[in-house]
Amino acid sequence: MQVSIDDFKKVIEKEHSLTSGGVNSLLLMKSPKMVTLDERKESLKREREFLVSRFDEFRICCEWLSKLKKVKTPQYSSYFLKHVVEKLAGEYVCNGALIAAALHLKLPIKYNDGSPNVDVGISKKCPFLKKVGNVA
Repeated sequence: MQVSIDDFKKVIEKEHSLTSGGVNSLLLMKSPKMVTLDERKESLKREREFLVSRFDEFRICCEWLSKLKKVKTPQYSSYFLKHVVEKLAGEYVCNGALIAAALHLKLPIKYNDGSPNVDVGISKKCPFLKKVGNVA
């Protein structure tokens, strides 16, 4: 599957809270000191700029997720699927790259309050999931 850096940037632009750690990950951070809104905004800006540098991980996630059967009901955590893709590809990918790939591929997504992870609509009958094991 061919994807471009522009495809990746479009997803990042649309999903305002997406970072390499997932969605809303900076809001969920526990900080030993009080952090101002401006400090959080600046941190989010830096994190999003860093995420753009993870284009190769986005490309790998798009390649593997496009091979999985889509279902309407999101049932697998992006964090779980990130590990599946890592096993299949033999390379590290961040949670944010996996989420960006799922959004780009228009897979069904369910956001979870209080979590940087999203649920993604991938079939439980997918042979790739069975191949890597640990499938619920």
